[in-house]
Amino acid sequence: VEQMHESRCYLGGTGQKQMSCVTCHNPHDYAEPARQAAFYRKKCLDCHAEHGCTEPLEVRMKKSKDDNCVQCHMPPIAATDIIHNASTDHRILRTRATRPAQPTPVPAGPGRLTLRPFGRDRIDPEDKEMLRDAGLALVVQGSHGKAPPQLVGAQAVTLLDEALRRVPDDVEAWEAKGLALAMAGRPTEVAAAYERALALEPDRETALAAAANLALNQRQPDKALDYLRRAAVVDPWSRDYRAKLVGLLSARNEWDEARPHAQAWLRMDPGNLQARQAWITCLIKAGKKEEARQEFAVIEALDPNNLGDLRRWFERQLR
Repeated sequence: VEQMHESRCYLGGTGQKQMSCVTCHNPHDYAEPARQAAFYRKKCLDCHAEHGCTEPLEVRMKKSKDDNCVQCHMPPIAATDIIHNASTDHRILRTRATRPAQPTPVPAGPGRLTLRPFGRDRIDPEDKEMLRDAGLALVVQGSHGKAPPQLVGAQAVTLLDEALRRVPDDVEAWEAKGLALAMAGRPTEVAAAYERALALEPDRETALAAAANLALNQRQPDKALDYLRRAAVVDPWSRDYRAKLVGLLSARNEWDEARPHAQAWLRMDPGNLQARQAWITCLIKAGKKEEARQEFAVIEALDPNNLGDLRRWFERQLR
């Protein structure tokens, strides 16, 4: 939608001619693939019938046998924030050669980054909610690699501190502040921000995961275990939580607790050799060597490149 708002088609419309999503996407009339080219071409010609494409028809037909407007003016683009997603450039460009869309934030002087709120010309310094949202947006930009983390982290902390003074139970702001503090290079304060978020919302998965990673990085296994145990209850389908729990519990020889996590990890990721090794180790620790041999036969059937190393590892486990 932001790309559409940048298009000349949107900017040139007014009143009933003002473009919107439903101008082209009718929720009551899905255009199946066989008729998409004609369907969307008609949408274009609703406005461009008199002044249509400047390319001669024979040239257009060489590019697209269906004379598909979208093929040239809305080429595919890579979506970086939604995995396994195909999208098209909704700026509706005149040519493919036009430069790709740039991120919204632009540098504005040393040590600052300016964000433009969607649909607004600028951030209103008197609008406290907008400033709070700007703090959250800066954290997103920094954590997604779209801006220098240390620069936006310090700026976001200032905005979020002000927001939390006004609304101290803003759990989203506390979690974002934890990320901002980490980006700003203030690691000793990060845990307290996550704890405040979790005090307000004990089952907040994103905060639990962030706090667990922080504890792991700071070599605090007891804290990491606590957060990961809680996270695995909230989201029992996370392979990441299960793998980390197995690693921490096995390091403490707590095999009884590690076993169900290893089994769940393997069930969710049966092709993962590390998951299979973890499950085999749990079986051996429980005295189930025959079952462990059967599980290792599965690894042999998978025929990994390092099978020789894995066989030697298995023999050591059996001793």
